[in-house]
Amino acid sequence: LSRGLGDVYKRQGLRLDEGIDEARFASRTTMALDEAVEQDVLEQAVEAGYVERAGGRLRATAEGRLRLDPLLVALVA
Repeated sequence: LSRGLGDVYKRQGLRLDEGIDEARFASRTTMALDEAVEQDVLEQAVEAGYVERAGGRLRATAEGRLRLDPLLVALVA
């Protein structure tokens, strides 16, 4: 159940301007966000400027939103 909830939370959270609150994600899914995403994909997305981590949040940038559907598929694979 936690994994499925986490997938939904990630998919919806990255569509929001505020992104995903990492502490809230952990409290709702019982897993850290880092455990719930493909780390190599996340690192590449950060380096490419598609997502950013700041203030305990993970959010899609303007460029990332243009690629959000395939990015989400890769992050939660």
